[in-house]
Amino acid sequence: MSTATEKNNYKVFIDDRLIAIRQATNSGNTVTIIPSNKEDLLNVTDENRFFVAVSNIQDIDGNIINYREPKRYNQFREFFTQKILGPNEAFELNDESILLDSIPLDRIKPMFREERMEDYWKNTPFLKNGSLEN
Repeated sequence: MSTATEKNNYKVFIDDRLIAIRQATNSGNTVTIIPSNKEDLLNVTDENRFFVAVSNIQDIDGNIINYREPKRYNQFREFFTQKILGPNEAFELNDESILLDSIPLDRIKPMFREERMEDYWKNTPFLKNGSLEN
């Protein structure tokens, strides 16, 4: 339920003087604030400072307007590798072994020799009868 018509959510000031509110009504996206004493508004001119403080307004879903609850998200990251080394295998890290983020992955040359290209694929192959299909 929307709280836009609850008069306690509004404070109206004219020249730093708090004006009592009798009622707040809404029509569509507009809220009309009706003062308790109409004479408070009769002497308003361009010279006066008019200020309305709005707080704790909730939409029909119960969300407070202009307030966002901080949320923490875990993001999934993909790991690209040509080969996962066994416990007794070693790989020397050098400048050529780092992937550059300025080059698309399909244009990066493999780090291993081309005669072993049948060991690698760009996309995961489909499973057929429980085995990998090349």
